[in-house]
Amino acid sequence: MLALKYDYSRAVGAVEMLVEKAAEIGQFWLRGIATARRLAEVP
Repeated sequence: MLALKYDYSRAVGAVEMLVEKAAEIGQFWLRGIATARRLAEVP
């Protein structure tokens, strides 16, 4: 996972890594996560 801003307001990485990090910092939702999951399923 790569944080694009110091406060993790923007990050790039694998869907599951982003979800894990969000849980670690107490974030309950991630904007765009449904789209990211759909894109991750495309071969």
